Amino acid sequence: MLYKQDELAQALGISSSTPAVSGVSIDSRSAEKGDLFFALKGPKFDGIDFLEQAFARGVAYAIIAGEYKKQQKIDGARVLKVDDTLKTLTRLASYARSRTSARIIAITGSVGKTSLRALLQNILPGAVAASLGNLNNHIGVPLSLARMPRESQYGVFELGMSKQGEIANLSAIVRPHFAIITAIAPAHLMFFESEDEICDAKAEIFANVSQCALFPANEKYRERLYAHAVNVPKVATFGSDEKSNYRLCQYTTRNDSTEVRAIFPSKSKGSEQEEQHQGEKGIEHQWRIGGYGAARVLGSLGALAICNELNLDVASIAKKLQNQFPLQGRGAISEINLASPAKSFHRRIRVIDESYNSSPVALRTALATLASLNPRRIAALGDMLELGKHEIEMHSELAADAARSCDAVFTCGNLMQKLYRNLPRSKRGAHRDEAQELAKPLLAHLKHGDTLLVKGSLGSGMQILLEELNQHATA
Repeated sequence: MLYKQDELAQALGISSSTPAVSGVSIDSRSAEKGDLFFALKGPKFDGIDFLEQAFARGVAYAIIAGEYKKQQKIDGARVLKVDDTLKTLTRLASYARSRTSARIIAITGSVGKTSLRALLQNILPGAVAASLGNLNNHIGVPLSLARMPRESQYGVFELGMSKQGEIANLSAIVRPHFAIITAIAPAHLMFFESEDEICDAKAEIFANVSQCALFPANEKYRERLYAHAVNVPKVATFGSDEKSNYRLCQYTTRNDSTEVRAIFPSKSKGSEQEEQHQGEKGIEHQWRIGGYGAARVLGSLGALAICNELNLDVASIAKKLQNQFPLQGRGAISEINLASPAKSFHRRIRVIDESYNSSPVALRTALATLASLNPRRIAALGDMLELGKHEIEMHSELAADAARSCDAVFTCGNLMQKLYRNLPRSKRGAHRDEAQELAKPLLAHLKHGDTLLVKGSLGSGMQILLEELNQHATA
């Protein structure tokens, strides 16, 4: 049981008796029997209009602001009226945080948050509570925290943002023991004037850290991040920089996974069976992680750095990484068979699905990864969104990277047209306005053995292109 009888009354500071609840929901379509339902009001929908559906699915109790329509068949005794449902949800989240002895880890960054969260969720020992999906904003973080069972041993939460001050507010709710920034990059520049502003906004996560802050040893922002973390008891860096506390030495791609070698601080725990040595620079650890590329490697390094700061057995945990592969839309690798245009033979191609998000640094990294793989290499690219006033320039500048990395480039969207026009003619596959329209020329071009990268911001619809390809797949 997530909250025992009358625990909600204690959590929310009310005198009336409340039932036990087994979960917390804000969506009447996915609410489950025994849930506590928060009828939040959004820009398009008001949860109070869906109370009847929520109770029909078996929710135990509902929290509302305002009046529900009398024609709704609802047991009023199981409804609590408050002034603000979101503030009440946040209050419940704070209660969930205060009652647990779990070690809490908060994650933010311009790229890689969800992938790192998934890694930690899967490799940490014991009961782990974590953010689900993209629940990382002012609603998603309190919801995720409110869902954390009392018995959790670890909590891993993503913190996202679209403006200054947002992460500071979320960090105050989560109160992490450990916080990690995955990267600082020009993403979401629509909401910020510069990368420096993005750096400052991400660094707000350090305001409530009680044990250790970790961030990339990037020369450009290292001192700025150190300044933001001045009140954190311990600060550590990770990356390929010689000054990194957790230093990446080498990585090599083999089939659909990557072998990694790194040096950890000498206090890190190791196993006699692990091939490692301890010297003046620390302890060497080696591991294999599913997937390709620098972003995947640095994510695994950050995950193990957190484990080391938790005083866990790094060598043992590192072995779990070989079974961890990228998520759908975030680097997932698959192979599909496509019938030839004449349907006389099949073409087997490898697909790298990065259709969930894109930014200049993420695309440049993805293209560099593609360049390291066997030919032929094809890229299908959709618009990078929320880049602000420099969006055209940022798309155009990546044409050189695409030309170096790919045998052919297919693009869709108004912004990607700028990249396409800057490609050498020999590298131009096709350009279309919409992702779905790109399927036909792409299918005609693909050959047996090709590797295809599909990448774009979610709003560019590149997942639709993947669906079109899969519809042409054969057994």
